[in-house]
Amino acid sequence: MSKFVCCIPGKNEKIIYTETALPVTEGTHIFPTLCVTRILEGSGRWQIGSELCEIKEGDFVFLSNIEPRRIVSADENLKAATFSFSSALPALAGSEECFRVFYARSKNFTHVISSDKLANIYDLIRVEMMSDFRSPGLVSAYVIELLINASREYDRLLPGALGSALNRSGSAAAAINASAMYISHNLTSDLKVEDLAKRAGMSTAYYSKMFLKYASVSPSDYIARSRIKLFLSTFYNGEKNITDAAFSCGFNSSSGFYKAFHRICGCAPSELLR
Repeated sequence: MSKFVCCIPGKNEKIIYTETALPVTEGTHIFPTLCVTRILEGSGRWQIGSELCEIKEGDFVFLSNIEPRRIVSADENLKAATFSFSSALPALAGSEECFRVFYARSKNFTHVISSDKLANIYDLIRVEMMSDFRSPGLVSAYVIELLINASREYDRLLPGALGSALNRSGSAAAAINASAMYISHNLTSDLKVEDLAKRAGMSTAYYSKMFLKYASVSPSDYIARSRIKLFLSTFYNGEKNITDAAFSCGFNSSSGFYKAFHRICGCAPSELLR
């Protein structure tokens, strides 16, 4: 895997560019960043939320940070490049249009699109990111340009796939995104759904409904999945005591951890980690 990181001075933000093979994955995964992926080689099928996407060389895939995903099938050549960044980056541009491809989706939205125009902008970002003298200002400007043009390409190629920027649905999606970011940064805290709903300015029932709509999982399931992912990282990076690693990742009881692990991973921790 090739990986390049560009830090945005004074903004506490960074853009990460990776090129890697995409193997078939056993379970679903959630990542705490927004992602724009371009398929470089090969073909396969990608389960994103409730949509099963056919992907091939040249396709672009737009992923929010609240969508569980997994590679269902892949040929041996499947390879992708991905730019990832937090939702704060497009907010810095002061343009609502940057958010449309993530938060103004209609029922007709599909995660996969092909566009020569987007490919040209993507190549500019790639070249700048791989340079030893990369310019953070230029990289972030290119990414913003890519997001704005992505929404326009959706309007041109798939009319109706996106709604207007930050309509009621988009505002709810943005609030859920912010909540998901908060969860990702506070996994070791005592996270309660009612408290998260209050932070998002919603009733608990509406918050849970919106979270399920945009993340395809409930808030409690998202928290559990994120903690399991943190647990696996903690375990593989040195903490070999399963219970200690679980407690360090926000689980407050052994029974709660084992129950969540089996529900999400389909087996006991000892079976997966042996």
